[in-house]
Amino acid sequence: MVQNFDRKKLKRYQKQDDWCKHVMEVLQGKKKPRDKYDQRDCQSCEIKDGVLYHNTEKKRVKLTQMGIPLKLQEEAVRLVHDSIVRYHMGTTRTVEKISNSF
Repeated sequence: MVQNFDRKKLKRYQKQDDWCKHVMEVLQGKKKPRDKYDQRDCQSCEIKDGVLYHNTEKKRVKLTQMGIPLKLQEEAVRLVHDSIVRYHMGTTRTVEKISNSF
């Protein structure tokens, strides 16, 4: 699924998205975190090849997820949902699949 996601579009929208842009600027040293919570959030992120990623852990498994800008969230959900719709896993499993895919 992730390989089907348009990375050029993702980079462009990340640079326009308020949250993604802020985190990237903090990581690049252009801005300071707003507070200790913002600092923690920014520290859990990284930039690889110009794309913002968030590092997290679920059920003792480390995950690296793409930072999906607000404008692309619907497209990301649709991409995952459409690929699994024939199996109808339900809302909870669909959200989990999205979380693990990006």
